[in-house]
Amino acid sequence: MKKYGNYDSIAFPIGGIGAGSISLKANGALCDFEIFNRPSRRTVNPFSHFAVKAESDERVLDCRVLQGDFADGFMGNPSSGSEVWVYGNGKDRMTLAGVRHFENAEFSAFYPMADIVYSDSAFPGKITLDAFNPFIPMNSDDSSLPAAFFEITFFNDTDKDIDYTAALSVSNPFGGERYNSVFNEGELRGILMNNNAREEDISFGNFSLVCPDGDFSYQEHWYRGGWFDELTTFIKDFSSCGPLKNRSYNEPWDGVSDAATVASTVKVKAGENKTVRFIMSWYVPNAVKYWDSRRQTWKTYYSTLFASSKNVAGYCLENYGRLKSATELFKNTMEQQSLPACVLDAVQGNLAILKSTTCLRLEDGTFWGWEGVTEKSGSCEGTCTHVWNYAYALAYLFPDLERTIRNAEMKYSVDENGKMAFRTMLPLGSEMSSFRACADGQFGTVMKILREWKLSGDDAFLSDKWEKVKKIISYAWSENNPDRWDSERSGVLTGRQHHTLDMELFGPSSWLEGYYVGALLAGAEMAEFMGEDSLAEEYLRMAENGREYICRELFNGEYFIQKIDLFDKSVVDSFETGELINSSGYWNDEAGEIKYQVGSGCEIDQVVASWHSDLIGIGEIFPKDMRRSALESIYKYNFKSMRDISNPCRVFALDDEKGVIMCSWEASERPAIPLTYAEETMSGFEYAVACNMLQCGMEKEALEIVAAVRERYDGRRRNPWAEIECGASYARSMSSYSLLLAYSGFFADMRKNMIGFRPLKYGKYFWSVGGAWGSAELGKGTLKLEVLYGKVTLGSIVYSFACNASAELNGERFCITAAEDIACFGKTEFKAGDVLYIN
Repeated sequence: MKKYGNYDSIAFPIGGIGAGSISLKANGALCDFEIFNRPSRRTVNPFSHFAVKAESDERVLDCRVLQGDFADGFMGNPSSGSEVWVYGNGKDRMTLAGVRHFENAEFSAFYPMADIVYSDSAFPGKITLDAFNPFIPMNSDDSSLPAAFFEITFFNDTDKDIDYTAALSVSNPFGGERYNSVFNEGELRGILMNNNAREEDISFGNFSLVCPDGDFSYQEHWYRGGWFDELTTFIKDFSSCGPLKNRSYNEPWDGVSDAATVASTVKVKAGENKTVRFIMSWYVPNAVKYWDSRRQTWKTYYSTLFASSKNVAGYCLENYGRLKSATELFKNTMEQQSLPACVLDAVQGNLAILKSTTCLRLEDGTFWGWEGVTEKSGSCEGTCTHVWNYAYALAYLFPDLERTIRNAEMKYSVDENGKMAFRTMLPLGSEMSSFRACADGQFGTVMKILREWKLSGDDAFLSDKWEKVKKIISYAWSENNPDRWDSERSGVLTGRQHHTLDMELFGPSSWLEGYYVGALLAGAEMAEFMGEDSLAEEYLRMAENGREYICRELFNGEYFIQKIDLFDKSVVDSFETGELINSSGYWNDEAGEIKYQVGSGCEIDQVVASWHSDLIGIGEIFPKDMRRSALESIYKYNFKSMRDISNPCRVFALDDEKGVIMCSWEASERPAIPLTYAEETMSGFEYAVACNMLQCGMEKEALEIVAAVRERYDGRRRNPWAEIECGASYARSMSSYSLLLAYSGFFADMRKNMIGFRPLKYGKYFWSVGGAWGSAELGKGTLKLEVLYGKVTLGSIVYSFACNASAELNGERFCITAAEDIACFGKTEFKAGDVLYIN
């Protein structure tokens, strides 16, 4: 695991997919209790912390909070959760920054696991805090548990036996009148926190603290008083010799906090170590559309599986060993790959987005996502098609959840004309957005339908969606499309095209035209399978026309441009008026020029469609020489030190930091008011273009870009597990997962029970498909495939096999037929523990 300094920007999310999370600071402080089905960043749940003490010969040797120094907020923090503790009042006392803590805290992490090693000259022994939540690819339910897991290990490096106590304190996180009560049922023992809300209320819920190991002691309530009474009394209670003495109040409480503590005491002999476990689990079953005045509600997915937080904790304890070992296996397999350090860092860092409040799971299990999150709310609703186009992690690690997105889109977000709403509204079944269709989102969805079909091998998945897919494609030339994307049915986008940069392009560009060609190629493949050969031929004809147009009209000798006369006002006036789409919104009277266009600029996504087509296996969209030339131009003109540009847009990189800006006119004339966000550096786009470079043999340039991004997210200035764009934990950043796919060359077509590897370099790589995952060691003409989890049925593997290749399965001869680059065999179910070796 990578070591990080004690940086204030670090907040490591621990929680379930769509179930919320609690974050761990680099010094061990607990923050961001995001358990209420909405974001709650930069907040403190008062007095929540771990504490430890050491006792011997009936005296306390030392006692302190299990935290290191804080790195920021010394003048006061207005986002700490207390309106009183603002700037000018010093560090929020509810963080326990003023209580005795450890001199040294070394934080290390590789998602989904983190650990902190503590030491102090006054404390006898060393302590490690380990934190995780189950992250098990192909097991979405166990990866969606509303719980945070912690282990505290005491290393007794003294010459005498010591009784160590670890304690977890949390304030009841609910509002109104609150109750804390103990439960003690064997291993399942702890404190249950709730309030007096009715089960149907949005505020209803409960929270459990569980510690199953050692000698159990607890306080149902801290002392209730004024001023600083509660913390003063807790310090006195915990630093006294012996177990905690319970304090209980029968009356509910609605004060600032109502904290409780659970504790485990273990005797550790000299030179030995022992571990105690803690689980925090939560249950908030009712979600609300808080960003809508109608405040519609729905149930969380986990509430259909569990009846309470105590029920969640019981499941976690009963399955603790299995959940931890599978998570460790995944973490270790990912960490041991033959990937450059910056690539590995980018891949693991953005897996955390899946455990953030960017993601929700609805009552039927459907996955739904924001684009990102701000401190108190989601940012840009609806699993936005053109943003989630880039997010490759979910499709490979939890493909069942990715398919639920496609299911919801097809059912709720496509109208009778084929117009696709690029945001799926909540609750499911709500009226579609009336805003115009988004070209890259709409065409990208067609490509993703093909991807999900290939990765699942489920013909019914495609059959169920095929009629909608045809409508989505044909919307390009539909007479009901007011944007007239391709009214001539030529395969070339000439109309007005909304896109992921939130405005419209007028006329052809390789960026959006590439998506159109990709959708036509994907549509042709699906049409052929569905027995609609004439339609497949038509799609292919249009795609070829589009490709020819791109090469003939849009390549300037270095890179691809947008074909538009910026001085022709009739271009925008030919479309009906509306919000930010008419001439007053797009026409610059002063310059006599159309606004927000690429024109002759060098744009970051000009060949992004080929990134998708290579990963999905659709076919070439751009000629290889032109594609590489365009990528070389992006590296030359767009990869900048922020010292060298003036950025009027959002500032995601600054000073000596480097990044790829969205569009450059360094080699051409710049429009007076250019493409939106032109000077920004958005990491999701940067990973995509870097991967595109890898696909074209530009490894050096690709690694420079990836390293530059992750240097911006090293924890000093920004959180390595919450990359930002329009909000933190931004979904587009999961494009970083594609870097793993590019290096391993992994692809799958489960319709044919086939997987393959075309590695950028020989080495060891993670793979996942069809309900299983494992590692593949790829050498010159050798393949060692290990299944580490789940099971998958295969009938062939594509790789560099000689005609006389031989194979062994678990040490026994395995019959294959090898020809050129493929090894074929009868359909075989491979399960966890199986090892296939071919040479």
